[in-house]
Amino acid sequence: MSFLHKLAGIKPSHTAHTRSDVSSTVSFNRPGEWGTSGPDRGPALALPATYAGLKLVGNLFVEFLHVGTGSGKNHVVFRAMLEAPIVIGGKNYYAARISMDPADVEFLVLDDSEDGAFYDADKEPGMHYFPGQLNVKFLGSTTPSTSQQFTMAFPIRKANLTLGELIAVAKDKNIYKFVFLAYPGVAHADVWKGCRDFILQFYLLLIERSFIAELTTDGQRLTDRIPFVYSQGQPLRPQPVDKGDFVRFHRNEKDAHVRAAYGE
Repeated sequence: MSFLHKLAGIKPSHTAHTRSDVSSTVSFNRPGEWGTSGPDRGPALALPATYAGLKLVGNLFVEFLHVGTGSGKNHVVFRAMLEAPIVIGGKNYYAARISMDPADVEFLVLDDSEDGAFYDADKEPGMHYFPGQLNVKFLGSTTPSTSQQFTMAFPIRKANLTLGELIAVAKDKNIYKFVFLAYPGVAHADVWKGCRDFILQFYLLLIERSFIAELTTDGQRLTDRIPFVYSQGQPLRPQPVDKGDFVRFHRNEKDAHVRAAYGE
């Protein structure tokens, strides 16, 4: 499903709300149920305990995925290998993809009391921004994703790291409360900016926790390679990391390598 098609689940702010001072209340704490789109995938915050306890081994991969003809962009995600395959619906799964994606569920609610996020009243959902949702999808292969254009491998440092522990970092630090933003001059876009921003900041948190190594198996930082667009058969194209919006998290830009990745 394209990003644009996901607009179908979002109501315009003037019909969803009656208060003049708030155009949209984005609730990141109502992720929907696991398995709605399939038994092997769902919102990370709804990850069943059985899956949260799965151990991860080897490397945490960062994959730059192809997102459609003519988009000129990549969708950047994590992929982690499971210590042992799991069986879901009679099928073996060997890895998990962790990604920040445009939300699949209705995120616009009018509840000022909940600990969610209240977004800029001057912005229109689906036109200026799109709420993000942290997702997990189990993969039935030990090889890279079929749509990957480039991959980096960061050794896992924490012994017996589980999928639940990795997700907990995003939850504890509130980086899962994330909003994709439109490109300048583009409304109702099919491609939104922010996935590289999210993955870069998540990577920095995992290093801070000593969950993964800062350098890949061949000695590169994520900041060395993330400010580029990858398309097989095409020249490498420089593209500084486009920023989304962390609603309850302060972006880490202390390091010169990080600032350079953002083109600053």
